[in-house]
Amino acid sequence: MRRRILNYILKPFYYIRDGAFSNTIILIYSMGKVGSTSIYFSLKKKLPVTDIFHVHFLSDYWLNEKLPRMNKYFHGNINHGKEILSHIRKNPGKRIKIITLVREPISRDVSDFFQNWKSEYKNIEGIKTEQILQAIEENKHEYTLNWFDTEFKNYLGFDVYKIPFDTEKGYKIYNLPNIDILCLKLEEINKTGHKALNEFLGIQLSLLNKNTSLEKKGKELYLEVKKKYKASKSKLHELYSSNYVRHFYTEEEINTFKEKWG
Repeated sequence: MRRRILNYILKPFYYIRDGAFSNTIILIYSMGKVGSTSIYFSLKKKLPVTDIFHVHFLSDYWLNEKLPRMNKYFHGNINHGKEILSHIRKNPGKRIKIITLVREPISRDVSDFFQNWKSEYKNIEGIKTEQILQAIEENKHEYTLNWFDTEFKNYLGFDVYKIPFDTEKGYKIYNLPNIDILCLKLEEINKTGHKALNEFLGIQLSLLNKNTSLEKKGKELYLEVKKKYKASKSKLHELYSSNYVRHFYTEEEINTFKEKWG
């Protein structure tokens, strides 16, 4: 109750402070398990009355074709994506600023397993470590490797791979006719995230730490899997030769990933 009263009192101040974004829609629009939740809550705390949305799917391919055929556990993404699309259509005069992130595929998909285990299992603590290790090895990582094509390009019509990414700096800003895009590398976010977000939005932002696998049920198993998992040589070659990894990461980073998981 006290927080609600305080927010009511401060609301006029929020509108003045957020005024620079009155004609802006900010989308935290990325694949899952790349740190997007942390950025979303950090921005909502900083700009509470600005239009800020967190979403993984906006394309026809995912909302109308792929997700409806998947486990019902994932169907909430459909309504969420369509509600955001409706809001964008109702505000055609607002400029869209998109923040998207990337993450090394094995780390992302291990975290994703522990995020979405309910779609396959009844109890995370009843799963044997060997089962998870096998599931990760059998994972083709198609969602991670193809998200920018099947989702980002499909909805925005923008091919992120056609413009070089600054692998050393760890982020890139793209200014298009109707939208602005900031692409961040999760592995560099603690080093360059504040600078990138300040350059992109013109604000100083304290990044909160949200939705991490270490905060959730099964965290001991998560740590054990990260420690024990070793990918096959063929898998390492396929993943780290992919267009996705080669576009966003330096040769040194790629070698570090291979050493970590190989």
